[in-house]
Amino acid sequence: MTSVRVVQPATTTVGGVPILRLVPADDVAAVGPWTYVDWFGPAVLQQPARRQANTQSLTWLFSGHLRHTDSTGSDTTYGPGQAVVVTAGAGVEVAQASVGGEPVTGVALRLAAPGASDLTPSVEEFWPEPVRVGDHEVAIIVGEFGFEDSPVATHTPALACEVRFASDDPLVVPVEDGWEYVVIAEGAALRVGDVEVPAGRAAIVTGEFAVGAAADAGHVVRGLLLGGAALAAPSRSSGTEPG
Repeated sequence: MTSVRVVQPATTTVGGVPILRLVPADDVAAVGPWTYVDWFGPAVLQQPARRQANTQSLTWLFSGHLRHTDSTGSDTTYGPGQAVVVTAGAGVEVAQASVGGEPVTGVALRLAAPGASDLTPSVEEFWPEPVRVGDHEVAIIVGEFGFEDSPVATHTPALACEVRFASDDPLVVPVEDGWEYVVIAEGAALRVGDVEVPAGRAAIVTGEFAVGAAADAGHVVRGLLLGGAALAAPSRSSGTEPG
């Protein structure tokens, strides 16, 4: 049986920047292994260094550019379509800032990493090569979608991908047994079955489903799809920030 529920986000601030916390929200502590899903912007970010431990994190940008620095020595600038994934291990300090005072919009994600506390912190940077699925493109950030996958190693089965809808033909999601999913609409509403997901909002989905959009070749609509198996006791770091 399929269940679709649009969640009411909580409003909070991180480093003085307003954040819409899509997960956790309402009575949902986590969705699969995704313990935080935060929508931010458009805003100028100046995030001071914050400690992360026993988790993986990434920021997926829809607009603008960020400079990422951390205590591993990584120093990189990235924008839409580029992934910087931090495996915190025993602990890492991470800071991010808008480039040249440019406003950014995106989603900050935290993925539980059980058993990773003894690992040396690491940072992976890559550009997911979009794959064609019907009329649409799918950029696989984490995990597998269909017959394609991401090179990013995770410590629990998980999926994160951006879907770029180029027609109103629904995209059928290959659902894994026992997984939970989050569908996030970016600049325009998405449809999950008969349920509309407004821009900047998320729907939690279980069971088989398809995602659609009012899109065509001249008007591409983007959305983010997250999924994974529920954890018995989701691990959570204190606070969150992009990346």
